[in-house]
Amino acid sequence: MILLTKEEFTNYLNFIYKQEEKQEQFVQALENLCPGNYCDCWLFNDYAEKYIELIKKLMNDKNDDIEFFLYDFERGKSVFYSNVDGSGPNIPYHNEEELYDYLVEQDKKLTEKKTEV
Repeated sequence: MILLTKEEFTNYLNFIYKQEEKQEQFVQALENLCPGNYCDCWLFNDYAEKYIELIKKLMNDKNDDIEFFLYDFERGKSVFYSNVDGSGPNIPYHNEEELYDYLVEQDKKLTEKKTEV
């Protein structure tokens, strides 16, 4: 059962993006203070993990599509995603709204399967 509206879902993903941007700005500030040194910091990673875990549960995301969209698919920015040989998944979403619609459809399929059994 999906427990978020499309607007809530996109707002929550945008919140994650903003926190990641703040984190990246902090890392850039550290690198400016220490030129030539590698600096990294994960200020919000623990929070983001828990936040994503909760969103996945509320969206019934059994296949980790949300994490794939956020991190592997670069939030839908990748125009082409495939394996080295050119094969790869056919990705049915390219933005937050399409991802939401896809997750709703997947939830419907799971619900239908459960009722058939």
